[in-house]
Amino acid sequence: MNNINKEFLLLSLREGRWLYYEAGFEYNTITSFIIDAILCEFQRKIIDNLDEKSSMLIQFRIRDEEGSQFRSISTIERINKSLFGQISDVYKELWELKDNEYNSILSNPKMYIAYHILPSDVNDKLKEPKVKTLERRGNSNKLNFMFKGYSLPNTMDLFEWGEPILEKDFSKATILKEKSKAVYQVEINDRHLNVRYFINNKVLFSFSDYLEDKFDLSTFTRILKVNNKESRYKFIEGKRVFMSKLIEFKHMKRVKKESDYKNKFITMDFETRVIDNKMSIYCCSLSDGEKVTSFYLSEFKDKEEMLKEALKSLFLRKYRGYKIFLHNFSNFDIIFILNGLVDVSHSLSFVLNDNSFIFLKLKFSEKYSLNFRDSFLLLPSSLRKLAKSFDVEEKGIFPYKFLFNNNVPLNYKGPVPSYNYFRDIDLETYNLYCKSITGNNWDLKKETKKYCEQDVIALHSVIDKFNLLIFRNNRVNAINYPTLSSLAMAIYRSNFFNENNYKIPKIIGNVYDFIKKGYFGGAVDVYLPKLTEGEIYRYDVNSLYPYVMYKFDMPVGNPYYFEGDIFEHEKDPFGFFEVEIETTYELKHPILPYKGSQNEFRFRTIAPLGKWKGVYFSEELKNSQNFGYKFKVLRGYTFERKNVFKEYVEFFYKLKSNTSKTDPLYTISKLLLNSLYGKFGMSPYKNSHKIMDKIELYKFSDVEGIEILSCIDLKNDYLFVTYKNKVSKDESLDSFNVNVAISAAITAYARIHMSQFKNNPNFELFYSDTDSIDINKPLNEMLVGSELGQMKLEHIFKKAVYIAPKVYGSIDNKNNEIIKIKGYKNSNVKFTELETLLIKNNKLLLSQEKWYKEISDSNITIKEELYSLMATGNKRQLIYNKDNYLVETKPFLIDES
Repeated sequence: MNNINKEFLLLSLREGRWLYYEAGFEYNTITSFIIDAILCEFQRKIIDNLDEKSSMLIQFRIRDEEGSQFRSISTIERINKSLFGQISDVYKELWELKDNEYNSILSNPKMYIAYHILPSDVNDKLKEPKVKTLERRGNSNKLNFMFKGYSLPNTMDLFEWGEPILEKDFSKATILKEKSKAVYQVEINDRHLNVRYFINNKVLFSFSDYLEDKFDLSTFTRILKVNNKESRYKFIEGKRVFMSKLIEFKHMKRVKKESDYKNKFITMDFETRVIDNKMSIYCCSLSDGEKVTSFYLSEFKDKEEMLKEALKSLFLRKYRGYKIFLHNFSNFDIIFILNGLVDVSHSLSFVLNDNSFIFLKLKFSEKYSLNFRDSFLLLPSSLRKLAKSFDVEEKGIFPYKFLFNNNVPLNYKGPVPSYNYFRDIDLETYNLYCKSITGNNWDLKKETKKYCEQDVIALHSVIDKFNLLIFRNNRVNAINYPTLSSLAMAIYRSNFFNENNYKIPKIIGNVYDFIKKGYFGGAVDVYLPKLTEGEIYRYDVNSLYPYVMYKFDMPVGNPYYFEGDIFEHEKDPFGFFEVEIETTYELKHPILPYKGSQNEFRFRTIAPLGKWKGVYFSEELKNSQNFGYKFKVLRGYTFERKNVFKEYVEFFYKLKSNTSKTDPLYTISKLLLNSLYGKFGMSPYKNSHKIMDKIELYKFSDVEGIEILSCIDLKNDYLFVTYKNKVSKDESLDSFNVNVAISAAITAYARIHMSQFKNNPNFELFYSDTDSIDINKPLNEMLVGSELGQMKLEHIFKKAVYIAPKVYGSIDNKNNEIIKIKGYKNSNVKFTELETLLIKNNKLLLSQEKWYKEISDSNITIKEELYSLMATGNKRQLIYNKDNYLVETKPFLIDES
């Protein structure tokens, strides 16, 4: 067919535009049959209505079900009515070449025919399009190597391909493919063939065959090239035993260090009271670093008016571009202020992660907007601890509980509230506080404002120091980044990332879904539930995740997809593999995690024995062989390997080691050491959110490509709508610098490191967490120390009981009780109470406050609820003796065969 030059293309489009045709029927996968059906439908509806002298431009395009941008599969061709039938052959061949490529990165691709009917005056100036046809001759034996849906030779014997037409010197051959319009043009070399595949005089792809055994033409390696992308296939005696293919992604880019220091931000805080178990705000303070302003509820008609006035005080020209930081904004303050923000402006945009607000942008004019951020996401610690770490004026003291269901009037003046209304202070501090108040002149309004203002001043000073130290050391403005992990990524990309030495792909689509199956966290398990004699030594790894990031290679570069057992074809493959696992049944502490399809284990991760299929990091599979695991590789993705974090970890670990714990740099280096890896593991797909009224919602729900996920009623008939925007999904992917392979590799390396302490004959293992072990003997001194990755002794227990993962109690050699109960906030449980839970079916009923967030009412409801605590066997089987006393645990057995 005719090639279309740029001048012709511009000429043809001057009076029209491209139209898109999609099938009028549902289908889930593109096949040759579907292509035929769509083209027949297109011919009936479009082509048959063309004038005999008319012609059109036509192109085969696809996009996925999420509605991403179109991807072109063919070049643009000009055809007329009589030549349309030949398009079917070309499109089927092209799709067979590319279906695996796009299935790797798209979900359920949909086919479109892009066409443009040429204006009559353009047609008059062009020659009739012509298509050269090939005369068929010769026959070939049946071919059984299926390459993306159609057959190719499974041998290098050209006489098995068909009847070759050879040149005199036997250096070249032409072979017509049976029952096809395709032609093989073969260049014959010593022990290998170079082949071009033609259809209608167009080269669709090429491949080269390399002989493995000169006596067997059916044992060879084939390398296919499509659009400069290679696929490799290995054949033994005509049977395909292995294939691999390059998958290309966009890559992370290095970013420049920032030259200008930016320090434009405001801190904001609220004080709350509780009436009828509902928490709401009654005071607000703001600080820009120079001026502090407060708003108190008694000065306004209601809390909505108070909040509106507080926000209006920010709508000043000098605050243009400022960030507004609130400590714990994502999970607390946003509940109280979202309705107030909607009252001020309906132009709100959000970024959420796991239903937590990462940041919120409020636009109140064409030129002015405010960005609300959560400082806790940058500095994940209490404000009291941060003030101490950054050496700023600490938080004051305040009787929080005085306003808890006491109906205290907001203009209260009188004696200082009693000691039991305060928290986190000792009696001596309370008495000094009372002495600072003369007589019965304690003023609730004055003390509330004083306390709230101290908070915003302290928070401003902390962020100011934090931002300045980050900029001085790394030339990055911390306040530009909403989370600690995004800040760590910015520092890495600007100071330590070298894209000239390695590429980090931004993994999406099916590759992301595949590797995500092999992304597990740390192993937390109870092995022996009670210490009966001797002592228990608790050891923690010194910076486990930074240690493995420093020491080991990471998966980088574009991955190769493969099928077959790669260990039979590559010496030391590196990547993520789907495997069939079989374990020995004698292992006390299995090391490979499992999250299977069986209903019993669908929503939890365990470390079982038995047989199953799963996705794992190659290095964890190799390590498992030391413990008797056997596996067969089915398919997966291989990567290049490179140590990419050594300099980053080295820099911050040295900074931490050489800095006093009282220095803010110690806190900063510790935070940044442990925050980078998680950013890589984030999902590349995010939901969208919007404020709208109900009428707009009705219209919005009819928009094609929009899937509404949830609606939350706000005041004044407005709604907070969460939806999936299929059209923009692919377009937004470039902004996410994520790579699940790196995060999955880091957590796998951590489990490999911890595996040396499991099934170890030198001691009994009672309990393990992600980076800690409880054992009955001291470790070898060579393993203990202060260096990165070494073990440090945290406690020696003379008594210990383990009820479940993250639920245990102990008494150390100084008679201090250490109680850990995940999900329980209070600390009033005793060691002896936990001991009783080792008796079968015994329970401990605990009471605690639960907070229920109500965005629609701008408050939080507090309820007392019972927490039922008992020994649980959701990770390992609980084994009781004849007296119904828990004595040990054993791994679950899995059999998926």
